[in-house]
Amino acid sequence: MPDDELIAFVCERYSRADRLADAVTVRRNTLRVYPSLAAYSHLRTAARTAGAWEGAERTDALTVLKAVAQPKTGHWYSGSVLVDALIDDADFDAAWQAAEEGYADQWQWLALADRIRNQRPADALTVSLRWIDLLRKRTGDITYQRMATLLLSVSVSACHHTGRARWQHATRPPPPRAPSPSRHRARRRAHRGRRRPRRYGPGRARRGLAVPSRWLPG
Repeated sequence: MPDDELIAFVCERYSRADRLADAVTVRRNTLRVYPSLAAYSHLRTAARTAGAWEGAERTDALTVLKAVAQPKTGHWYSGSVLVDALIDDADFDAAWQAAEEGYADQWQWLALADRIRNQRPADALTVSLRWIDLLRKRTGDITYQRMATLLLSVSVSACHHTGRARWQHATRPPPPRAPSPSRHRARRRAHRGRRRPRRYGPGRARRGLAVPSRWLPG
């Protein structure tokens, strides 16, 4: 096991000497030899301080964690550091994909469902129901307590899912109304019923001009 205090001391001395790249190198080598969530977190902190985390550094670190993880198809095995690291990064989409590929155990699935409950309530609800179905085959007080916790999370997910659907329905703009044929017919009748302005005398004098007195009745 690595000497965490010694590694932290060396990295601190490098940081004080403004040798940030050397501190990142130490943290990177530690992760490769002892891949763990703590080593990943320390590397992330050092690389962010050096402005070198986003990009190749993070990709290489996740590749290291994926290389030591083995995807499983069962339900009751130990999970992977890869999923823990992705959840710790708040990269929930990547964590979900890794879990679907078999890199997550039941507790990591539940932890991930709890983190995405507000954004993806339907997916969180599916995860909780799946594990409730598995727990129904087991007995014991601890199992019953876990089922009670899951049932509570199911009710919360269902409320989020239902409320989100109602909100989307309420905020959806109404479809455009088709023109009413009866309204068009009424407008046409009103237009035909309009009386034209009366015009006087031969030659039909223009509107607004004075009418000669000899055209008026005596």
